[in-house]
Order: sequence, then C-alpha cells, then structure tokens
Amino acid sequence: NSEAFSTGILENTLGLDYLKSSLNNRFSVNLKGNLTFDGIYFSPKSMSSLNYELGLNLTKKLGKKLTSTLDFGKRRVPFEYEQVKFLSNKYQSGESYYWNDTNRNRKFETNEKGALYTTTGGKYHTATSDLKQPEIYYLDYGNKWEMGRKWELTFLAQYRKFANQWTVEYSTDTDNLGYIQTNAEDLDVFYLDGEKPIDYNVIPFNQELFERLTEKKLGWLFNSPFYGGVTLNLEKKTKNTYFYISATAYEVVGLSAMGNGVRTNNLSVLSESLANPNTYINSLGRLDSDRAYIVRIYYHQNISKNWKLGFQVKYKDGQPVNRNVFDLTSNTNGNQFTFWNIDTKGINPFTGQFGVREGGFWNYELRFQHTFSLADRQITADLNIYNIMDVATPLNNYNFPEPDDQFALDLQIPRGFLMSIKYLF
Repeated sequence: NSEAFSTGILENTLGLDYLKSSLNNRFSVNLKGNLTFDGIYFSPKSMSSLNYELGLNLTKKLGKKLTSTLDFGKRRVPFEYEQVKFLSNKYQSGESYYWNDTNRNRKFETNEKGALYTTTGGKYHTATSDLKQPEIYYLDYGNKWEMGRKWELTFLAQYRKFANQWTVEYSTDTDNLGYIQTNAEDLDVFYLDGEKPIDYNVIPFNQELFERLTEKKLGWLFNSPFYGGVTLNLEKKTKNTYFYISATAYEVVGLSAMGNGVRTNNLSVLSESLANPNTYINSLGRLDSDRAYIVRIYYHQNISKNWKLGFQVKYKDGQPVNRNVFDLTSNTNGNQFTFWNIDTKGINPFTGQFGVREGGFWNYELRFQHTFSLADRQITADLNIYNIMDVATPLNNYNFPEPDDQFALDLQIPRGFLMSIKYLF
C-alpha cells in the first residue's frame, strides 16, 4: 500500500559559455561550463549535491570541403522521480505471505494466510551515505565532407561512460536470508528462506562485480556501463530532390534488473531484484536501448509542381532480451520459486557470449502528395502506405519458453493505408 507523501527535486544552475573563432572562421573553440546545486527529497529524508558540467568543442576546417569536430566533457544526470518513489518510506510498502490453499479451490480466503514470506517497498529501502549523483563522460569525433554536386558525407564516432550509477543490495548477507544450491547446469542458484523481513540498501555501482563478470581487468573507459557507436550519413539536396542514407553501429553495455524492457533493462533502474544474486547469472550484456545496427534510407522527389513522391526504408536490430527458467522448491510453510537468465541480453562484448534479441524491425513506407485548386482554394491530398511488404517480425516474446524456442506475443503492425485531404479556406 501507499500513503500520501510530499516529494521534491531541486535544480539551480549557474553557467558560462565562451566562444572564440579565428578571423577567417577556419578554427573555433567553444567552452561551456556550469555549476548546479541538485536536491532530492524523498519523505522523510533528502540528499543534495553540488555538481559541475564542463564541455569543450573544437572545430577545424581542413581545406575547402572537409571540416573536423572534436567534442568532449562531463555532464551531470538530474535526479528523477523514480528515485524519489523507490526511496520514500511511504511508497508501495507491503508484506508477502505464504498462501495455504487448503481446499484447493484456487481462491484466496482469509483463513488461508500463512507465515510471512518477505517484505517489499519503500519502507524497506535506505540510501547509503556514499551515494553520488550519476554523471556522463562523453567524447565525440566527427568529419563532414562536402563532396560536390550537392552531396555531403558525414562521419561521427561517439563514446559515453555512465559513472556513479546506483544499484541495490540486501542490507544483510545473503547467508542470513537464504542458501545457495548448485544445479545440474553447474550454476549457483540462490533461494530465499522466507519468514524474514528484508531490508534493501541503495548503494554506488558495484565496479568489482562488473569487472568480475567481464572476466578481465578493465581500464577507466570500460569499467562501468558505457555506449560506443559509429554513424555514417550520405546526403544530397537539390531544388527538387532529397536523398539521405544513414547507417549506425553501436552498443550500450551494462548490468540491469531482472526482466526485459525499458523499465528493467536500462540505466539508473532501481529494483529489489538487483539485490538477488540470481540477477547476475548471464547478466552482463546489452541494455534495452541497444539495437546494434540501424539503417535508414529516405528519398523525396518533386515530380512536378503539384506532385510529390516520398519513399522511406527503416531497419533496426531487435531488442536485447533474456529468456528465463525457474525452479520450484518447498519448505515447511509452502512452495516458492526462483528464476534466472538462460542467456545474456544481446551479447557480452567482453567474453563474446551470444544471447537473444527480439525480431528486427523493418518498414518500407511510400507517400504520394498532390496539390490542386478548387474554386480558388488549395487542396492537398496525401496517401501514405505503411509497411508495404507486410513484414510481421515479433516485437515481444514470452520469457519462459522451452529451450531454444521463442514464442511471439506481439507482431509488427501490418500493412496500412492512410489517406488525408487538407482544404484551406
């Protein structure tokens, strides 16, 4: 249950921006910096942080048609209301009990309430004193080449290091809450004893655990969650034609809570599952925003004064996911089950362990536009055809399949037509 409570997030920023260019505008320097006092109030406690952001942009023309840019610095990550809710002692607190279905009717009755199994919610969450505000260190390098005949080629390489991430642990040793059992696959699986209240601590990111899962000693660039990617764009602009093709290869690597999707497999997620050792079985891989490869092609043509044609192709690789298995066990007060990951999400870039992705997303889209006049008024008619090839890749799968199987729950939207008419009067 939840009780009414007050919350607050505070941001006060003082910044400075310096820009200097050479006389012929062939070289420029842009330095930005600011100080921000951030505060977060989660009833009945609060925390605050004085943080800075600093960025430097260098741009240099290398000849008439080639321009290079280097951009690097540090950004703060503002506090979020999800952190407020997780840490407030009045948000969604409760207790779980064993259910003794003595009459086997699968309907809960008051007299069937068993012993305490565990506790959950903000009442049992505590922020430790060594937490720091999350930060992002970034580095971008780009080139733009004006190729002539209205063609332009752009290259961009990007890196992001996500520092001071938060995670969750049990406030006491796991030995006091349950036991480890080695299964047939030689995995050490954790089982809760139950019948005990559990408290959780929100703590700084466990860098030691991250490096243990990578199976190697890492330098500063890769010893916490990170993003790395490369994008190549080719573009042409004329009076009647526009052509654009873009290809991106990238990875977003980190640890996440148990489950799939943006609410669990993401940065800055706070979840009680992060305290459970089973979460870290086959856990290091790609986060939800990782699509590995993204390609987009767009073509627009003014066929005549009144007719326009547009064609677009989009592709992105599937969402990285985990499939899970579970084990049912019992003790004196009832049954419980625990589950863990069969494989990693996407791929572990350090060990090369391959996992699973959802089906990739394909879309071919065609658009016609015709403009004409009627009684001295302009009318614009549009026809859009979505998913021309009627591709039906799975966008969401069942988490507990048989080995080596995937059961689709959602499919891509089928082919569709959209017609619109706009009349100006």
